Amino acid sequence: TCSQPNLTLSTNNPNLTYTWSSTSFTPILNHSVVINSANSGVIMCTATNTNSGCTSTKSLSVLVDTVNPIYATTPSSAIISCLGPSPVFTLNSSNPSNNLITKVISPLGGTSIFNSAINFYTAYSPGTYSTVVTNLSNGCSTYKTFTVISSTNYPTFNLNSSPAGYTLGIAHQVFHLSLLLMF
Repeated sequence: TCSQPNLTLSTNNPNLTYTWSSTSFTPILNHSVVINSANSGVIMCTATNTNSGCTSTKSLSVLVDTVNPIYATTPSSAIISCLGPSPVFTLNSSNPSNNLITKVISPLGGTSIFNSAINFYTAYSPGTYSTVVTNLSNGCSTYKTFTVISSTNYPTFNLNSSPAGYTLGIAHQVFHLSLLLMF
């Protein structure tokens, strides 16, 4: 899977010798083997008792699940103005429709988290928003962005601190900063 790209297969009897084989790699003489998506499929392990010469073979199938979620954001952009409501974006995952998590990262900082297939996100400021939808079953993710553009009359500004280096805009930090200034 995306979250587990390698799989280690190993044996448990140190008194035997082992040969791992598959159509996707040359035989490996070892007690363990690491499998990834390039050499998945039917894997065979042959154990040999070097004293008697007897062999036994076991096989297993290693499947790959690295399918990213199918996901859409509508609209892909919107205009924010002082006169109208803030734009609402539909975040829709069609595959999978369950066992997923959607994160929206605001251009101002902060992350909103949703855990259903269809979500509605209200954008309150201009900028480019990033979205990440992750299938929790396999760890695969799809990344997209949507943009909010401001109308000509929409007020936009930045906050700065003097001296530089302070984080502004988080309520508890502003409160502590105010207390420090009162002493």
